[in-house]
Parts: sequence; structure tokens; C-alpha cells
Amino acid sequence: MRLTLVMDPHDDALKVPVSVIVERHGSIVATYKAVSDDTHTPAIVAAALVDAQSKVLDVAAHRRETLARK
Repeated sequence: MRLTLVMDPHDDALKVPVSVIVERHGSIVATYKAVSDDTHTPAIVAAALVDAQSKVLDVAAHRRETLARK
């Protein structure tokens, strides 16, 4: 999801591009947010970060579900 954060509601307000990713891993919800430092460049959440963290969270979610069944 891409958003624009408005720092002040006036016409000359600072507007900052923001990207947000929300993923569910079992009962775990992870959120990732990136903010651009250039108002004309979209914010991008690093795919490598999301992929690496998702692998860890998938393992944690699987372990949690396995322990809950015991």
C-alpha cells in the first residue's frame, strides 16, 4: 500500500511518500514501513528484508501451531 503522509494540512504542506506492507504468518501479523526522503520518489520496502523476515516468521508460526497442538 502506498500512502502520502501530510505533515501540515495547508497547501504548502510537506508531503512524504510512505509504503506499508502487512503480512500474516499464522497468528503473527508483521508490518513493514518505508518512508522516502524525497517527495518525488516513492518509498520502497526492501523485498530482501521482507523475504528474510517472512521466512523467520513462518518458522515461528509453524512452531507455535505445533506447540499449541500438544
